[in-house]
Amino acid sequence: MKRLFCFLVLAVFVLSCTKNTSKPLKKEKEIIDASVIQESKIVQPIPSDKNIKMGKVIGFWDFEKDGKNSVDNESGDWDIENAQISNGFLDLSVYKYYRGVGKLQELSVSLYDHRLSKYIGLHQRRYFSGAVKFKILKDSPKVMSFITFGLVNRFLSFRINGNILQICTTSSKLIKKIDIGSSFIKGKWNVMYFRYEDFSANGKVPSEGNKLYVQINKNKEFIIDFETIHLDLVAQSSDISLGFVNQSRGECFKGLVDWVIMSVGRMTPENAQYRIQELK
Repeated sequence: MKRLFCFLVLAVFVLSCTKNTSKPLKKEKEIIDASVIQESKIVQPIPSDKNIKMGKVIGFWDFEKDGKNSVDNESGDWDIENAQISNGFLDLSVYKYYRGVGKLQELSVSLYDHRLSKYIGLHQRRYFSGAVKFKILKDSPKVMSFITFGLVNRFLSFRINGNILQICTTSSKLIKKIDIGSSFIKGKWNVMYFRYEDFSANGKVPSEGNKLYVQINKNKEFIIDFETIHLDLVAQSSDISLGFVNQSRGECFKGLVDWVIMSVGRMTPENAQYRIQELK
């Protein structure tokens, strides 16, 4: 009986000590500051608006699968009929491009929603993002176009000039040069991530949120202030496309492309990594 009494006293004492003790916090999900998209380590960019999520992926084109879109009923497939697939890569080093010859849509993909029968683009959403994995071969020209949005209008394009990434808008107007250092070492795989955000009122008033974010591999993120340039106003709804040819300059990217992914939301290198693995 005495032993039972001592046990009860001890139990009451333990309960009284733990009653006001705060419960341990649950371990929050680990935040990954850096991620790896295949061979390329990419630092997570800082989002400018936490309310904008990854959004809907409208296309993942893995050229190991002949450029077919892995996202069903969203956008089309790349027009690469006259191009060559080598070892699972789109090989543009052997592609013969002649300005004004061939189809306008060649080496491009229409960003079109087949279910809704309408274009997905900047005329609907003022933010989009994407990533491209590519390799510049040792015998590639020093100056060349990389990726271009729009077949006729060409409202946004990227050009490579040695270690300089040039960003142009409508009519190939150069708005920014980025020295990306050693990122474009020939013969190495690169992943370029880009994100455009325009949170100004109706795309007409300059805003701190009207920016283009560019990041290559593990290098720092570059932020380009577009100021009064609003892509949603200059992008024609009938010409929302992405391609490796810039018709106005008569240039084509010369190198290898592994895959391309596009989203109509904020696709960061971190969340893109897992989505890409799923789609593969």
